[in-house]
Amino acid sequence: MKKYRDIIDGINEHLEFEFIELDENVDDIMSQIGVTGNINEEDSEETSEPEEEKDEAPEEEPVEEDPTPVNLMKDVVSVAKSRKMITVTLGDGVEVKLDALTADKIIDVYGNLNDENRLKFIELLGKEEATHKKALVFVYKQTE
Repeated sequence: MKKYRDIIDGINEHLEFEFIELDENVDDIMSQIGVTGNINEEDSEETSEPEEEKDEAPEEEPVEEDPTPVNLMKDVVSVAKSRKMITVTLGDGVEVKLDALTADKIIDVYGNLNDENRLKFIELLGKEEATHKKALVFVYKQTE
């Protein structure tokens, strides 16, 4: 059986990645770079076509993208150490409460997973409310 310290060290190894939320203006900047080769708005105005010549295409409805998963393992470890309940925000913006008992069970299950499944588990735990609940059901079934 793995010791608590070994499990925490394993968790810390996988905490190296962070999900970055991009600014809304990135698409505008990238389109300017693709057209003109630089970011200056003055240069892009010179090369853009007048509004009259552009074909009027119907605007496409935005496609719903999957929410970006959030790595909650730092929060899980801090709850397990402090023994206090906290509220965490998932990738879809939903806030859920995390208590010490659940954090302990998550750490126990996480410690018994292989590397590939650990990454999947972290993704499920922090992606959206539905996947978070599935991960918690898995945790409680494994620790019965």
